[in-house]
Amino acid sequence: MSIRIVFLSGMITLTEYLNHEQLFATERLSLMRWQNLATTPNFEDAGITAVLTILSPEVTKALPDGWQSVNTPEKAKKWIAERDADSHFYAVVNKESREVIGFLFLYRDGESQELRLGYLIGEAYWGKGIGTELIKGLVSWCKTAQVVKSLSGGVEENNIGSIKVLEKCGFQESSEEMPSGVSLYQISFKC
Repeated sequence: MSIRIVFLSGMITLTEYLNHEQLFATERLSLMRWQNLATTPNFEDAGITAVLTILSPEVTKALPDGWQSVNTPEKAKKWIAERDADSHFYAVVNKESREVIGFLFLYRDGESQELRLGYLIGEAYWGKGIGTELIKGLVSWCKTAQVVKSLSGGVEENNIGSIKVLEKCGFQESSEEMPSGVSLYQISFKC
């Protein structure tokens, strides 16, 4: 798998990387910052359609209440605004079709170099290696950019697919205390 990392000139901070239009690209995927996509012509309707398609009951069944039942354009707009306010929010774009097929959320506490991640892939793309390609791309970006100390993500213990993705990408289960039924997986980097 080839990963394309976008480097900016000079000393770059994690904040500058996270605010760049494209975080990274893999063979099939491009990680585009939602705020940048939202300013392109005709994207608002396409973005709402993507949210309504991706946030199916099967995709969101283990997620918090605010992520459930996003089934109208108004609810989709509210969900987008909430994600944009509480995370660095990226669209997972299929490079061939140019359609949004998933989302990546990176959470950062202040100026910390530690990131928490969350991701969702539309059901139509399950079982095709998209989740693994996405997280491998993110891990490769972290290693190459050298601005992230650790990357971690909580996963429901019965979400075997996501656990396998994280483990394949080098994450290890952490001993950090989590809510019942959730395990934290983490990977560390030199920066």
